[in-house]
Amino acid sequence: MVKTLEERLITAIGEKRLREQFRIEGKSLFCLVCERNVTFELSKISGRIKEHLATRRHILSESALNLRHNYAGDSLAIEMRTANGIPRYDIEWHASPRTRSTLEDEPPSKQIHLDTSPPQIIVPDIVNDDATDATPPMRLRDFLDEKTTLSEETTLTDQLIIYVPNSDGHWKEVGCPQRIRHLSTVYLDRGVAESMLQDLTEFLTSKCWYEERGVPYQRGYLFHGPPGCGKTSLIKALATELNYSICLLNLSEKKMTDQMLVQLMSSVPIKSFIVFENVDSVFESREMKRKEIEKKENDTNYETLNKVTFNGLLNCIDWIVAPEGRIMFLTTNSIDKLDSDLIRPGRIDRRQLLDYPTDHQLRLVFTRFYPEANVSLLDRFMEEIHVSKLKRSIAEIQGLFTLFKKDPKKAIDHLNI
Repeated sequence: MVKTLEERLITAIGEKRLREQFRIEGKSLFCLVCERNVTFELSKISGRIKEHLATRRHILSESALNLRHNYAGDSLAIEMRTANGIPRYDIEWHASPRTRSTLEDEPPSKQIHLDTSPPQIIVPDIVNDDATDATPPMRLRDFLDEKTTLSEETTLTDQLIIYVPNSDGHWKEVGCPQRIRHLSTVYLDRGVAESMLQDLTEFLTSKCWYEERGVPYQRGYLFHGPPGCGKTSLIKALATELNYSICLLNLSEKKMTDQMLVQLMSSVPIKSFIVFENVDSVFESREMKRKEIEKKENDTNYETLNKVTFNGLLNCIDWIVAPEGRIMFLTTNSIDKLDSDLIRPGRIDRRQLLDYPTDHQLRLVFTRFYPEANVSLLDRFMEEIHVSKLKRSIAEIQGLFTLFKKDPKKAIDHLNI
């Protein structure tokens, strides 16, 4: 007998957890904790659901639900779970005759409010993994304060999560979450960062405007310019400012196909940027490819150089599989190599050039690395930059300053060596 989706899920994670954390919607599965759909193949649902429960987003989202308390009659029941859902604390406090009458005089909303809970109440039976026989009993208010603080500390705002595709066409977190990157640490020309942040913020608050006019609620950006000039750094900083994650897609990946791309684009985690980096290295313009084919008769067809076809990419960007509210970034070192169909209006809403640094950017990065350096050193640095005819990226300048962290004079001396 073939098991239904519900039966398979109950076998994998148990009926209670299924009812509390997931909702089955026809042939799809929605996680109530992460507030997003979970993609799966029915034959692999057991492994897929366990993989989802182990993701950092689910664990951190679940931590906000870990502290559950329920006042009923004479008792206050508190449940605290570990990240994987195993009960860690299971407490029931029963009011003494003296405090019971006091609590019953108040409405339920005040009976369990931390500020009105009697501070002398003792919880004698805390089951704690780290506790010993000598551990003293904990006051109820102290217990709640401690666990609430732990839950607040475990948030997504201090880390940047990067997702990449796994071999089955699902998103997975790559390595450990990265340190956040603030806009103030990305050395851009005047107004660029502020303008981009304003553009994104306006988009995120304009859903009704798009719906009323029948315009797809999606936004596409193209960052172009020389390597090392801040394209990736700006994306990370914008994700930090908006508390977004990043879904990184590499179209030249050997296992990436049109079908896998459709699956990935239709299951992007909530509050995540979709980033296609260096698309010029994957798809060149058809005009440039035609000229190359004329020179090399045995060259392969333009659209079959990769398993992901050009039409497959365009369809994923345009199709209904693209999630509502999608924010997509394309980066390229050479905009001239990109096909005009890929970056036309409707697919790309805004282009932003991130070029070699201006004087403003150079002064900004110098004073950031050497805040105690005097004005004469800054002027000398700028003179050396202007003397040289070489164009240097911000990444190259930062690399030099990193070698001479505490010695701006040596950094300037080595500038043109």
